[in-house]
Amino acid sequence: MDIKLPKVGESITEAIINKWMKSIGDRVKKYEPLAEIVTDKVTMEFPSPVNGIITEIYFSEGSTVKIETPIMQIQTDEIPAEDTASSINEANLKKLRHIGEFSKEVAPVGPTGSANVAQNDPAVKESRQPKQKYSPIVTKLAKQHNIDLSSLSGSGQNGRITKNDIEKEIASSAKQFNDSSENHVNGKLVKLTPIRKKIADNMLKSSIEIPEAWTLIEVDVSQLVELKTNADSISYTKLTYMPFIMSAIVKSIKKNPIINSQWTNEGILLKDEINLGFAVATDLGLHVPVIKSADQLNVIELGKLVTNLTSKARNNQLSLSDVTNGTFTINNTGALGSIIGKAIIYPGQAAIINTESIQKRPVIIDDKIHIRSMMNLCLTFDHRIMDGAEASKFMTDVKLELQKIHHDFVK
Repeated sequence: MDIKLPKVGESITEAIINKWMKSIGDRVKKYEPLAEIVTDKVTMEFPSPVNGIITEIYFSEGSTVKIETPIMQIQTDEIPAEDTASSINEANLKKLRHIGEFSKEVAPVGPTGSANVAQNDPAVKESRQPKQKYSPIVTKLAKQHNIDLSSLSGSGQNGRITKNDIEKEIASSAKQFNDSSENHVNGKLVKLTPIRKKIADNMLKSSIEIPEAWTLIEVDVSQLVELKTNADSISYTKLTYMPFIMSAIVKSIKKNPIINSQWTNEGILLKDEINLGFAVATDLGLHVPVIKSADQLNVIELGKLVTNLTSKARNNQLSLSDVTNGTFTINNTGALGSIIGKAIIYPGQAAIINTESIQKRPVIIDDKIHIRSMMNLCLTFDHRIMDGAEASKFMTDVKLELQKIHHDFVK
């Protein structure tokens, strides 16, 4: 029985086989992990849909494979249900150990972009038969030199990849590296992880396909700083500035629904739900957890979810449902000390906002100099979907919401 790479989300069309957890000849039980796969949203283990013995493995580690492509063969007498064999549903997800996201949409995904990127030389990959077998020496050399066998065109019988093909690819890669490094002394090549490859691909896709524009607005957040200070000193749960800013953004999105939209060939899709993604830096890369229906939550509830999802991201415990269906993304570069920044739009969204560092600055009010807590907000937006006037109106609304914050905000 051919075992296909399962569906792991409607917008995901391919995945990277990061690690095989079983070998040819191994006996496996139903739901036992077969491989670790990496998508542009999450890293997860793929379970066996049946009991049986592995007879063939069609792709090497590191290969990028289209969804629903056969990736291995298991000898079994069982006939799995269609939804079990072809997709990982929510019930099955609970049986898996989730490792985290990469975030573009994400993926980490978000500011780095997160979408499906076309593979190199698609004509070759379309002609490649997924059941192609590789000799042990070919597999070994490819793994040692980090070569994607599915990207090669074999010179052997029926397009089979030979040892000679691998050696030529190794020599070619070495020459390219030497040519690009000839002006560098004591250089060191850092191998790309699957997550870093996805981040790079998604950044490139977003920058090529989305005609973006950028705007900045300065906000007086002195009342927000005072409110947070008072809240921390009494009975409220310790909060960061993020849930307050999220609440202001959600209210502004409701006034400007074009911000919560997506470009399609048929027109601009205005989305009903407001699902806020927020970027989290981790040791494995950038992750973008998503708070669903953020417009139905108050500041305290938003704060708890931010804390919980941030912890899950940094401990590699995000599930697929934690990182999907975002409609707008917040990138808190202010936590890194940045005062002005420009993020890359998450594919499938209309804009992304940077919240920058809060700093005390002199401000003229009624012809007098006052020291106020000021923050820059930076918006990158898809110019196909909106013009500067619409983007500026949204930013002005966010500014007004933040500048009129009072204690009712936490009710």
